[in-house]
Amino acid sequence: MPTSSFTCSPIPVRSASCCFWGSGGATGRTQRAGNHRLERDGSPVPAGQGPLRVSHGALDCTNNVELFVDTSSGTWGRTVIDANNGPQSTTLARLGTLGNLLALCGLPSRQDAWSQLLTFDRSGMGSTLGVAQSLARRPWQGAGALFDLFDKAYPAPVTANPEERQSEVTYLPYLSWRPEDFALSLKFSGGGVYSAGRISFAADGTMWSGQNWMPGSQAGAIRGIGGGLAALRPDGSPLSPAITGFTGMGIDGVGWGTAVGEEKVWLSSFSSTIGVFDLQGRPLGPAQGITLDGRIGQGQGIGIARNGDVCLTQNQSQRQSVTNSILRRI
Repeated sequence: MPTSSFTCSPIPVRSASCCFWGSGGATGRTQRAGNHRLERDGSPVPAGQGPLRVSHGALDCTNNVELFVDTSSGTWGRTVIDANNGPQSTTLARLGTLGNLLALCGLPSRQDAWSQLLTFDRSGMGSTLGVAQSLARRPWQGAGALFDLFDKAYPAPVTANPEERQSEVTYLPYLSWRPEDFALSLKFSGGGVYSAGRISFAADGTMWSGQNWMPGSQAGAIRGIGGGLAALRPDGSPLSPAITGFTGMGIDGVGWGTAVGEEKVWLSSFSSTIGVFDLQGRPLGPAQGITLDGRIGQGQGIGIARNGDVCLTQNQSQRQSVTNSILRRI
């Protein structure tokens, strides 16, 4: 979550740890938080240090912070406000709610609410940073009670005047109803993603997925144009070409047949072929694909055994095993 970027400076509040991220988002206002005893990886961090990047175990997500927050300005990141996410989910409102809660440490008139917020810190740090880490690890734990604290600390006035409704908060938008959790989810598209079958991940975090159908087509179960191999980088940006994805080796539509090894991606296609690609999306076999002399039906699931064998499940037969001898020929 975007608590990986903070701005801290001292303010005259009681001795405690207090820190939250950046500037005032959609409202354009800037809040600064106190830092009397902030710790990062067990070491004290001086007050007023400036932008603080937190890399702390499960929260080591610096590659994805920019998707949520522009760390150079403190405003929204490029992905959380795009057409896939901004108007399509409650992620912006969850971010705003969390930002307003963490901002309690910088509001002397709401110190009782801040003290209640610290009870949600399960890390043992005794700080708002600890609260943020606790939520990142278990976003479902205490979500309803946390929203109730926000609702009590920032009561919405009964008025039709939008300026009055927004005057008490720093971050907009915010949640109006209790969430089931405070998970911050994002949706990604492009690179031929349309009707993903199985999704597999390489060791570097790249997502690979064979697609049932091609984006923009009228494809369905009876008739259609098959999709290719889609790949998204760890930050969600497309690695594969738009619409078609990676193509080759006779691949024309993929069900659950995507498997990623250390150096190759394997696909089983509706076109009765097996395709194998390198981790840059380049086909490694013959143009017609691997057909095993016509013994392959419409491929479904595919998997890689520890010894390197590739096993295929399909509609027409029980199972075919592609042995290491075939791997060597490729």
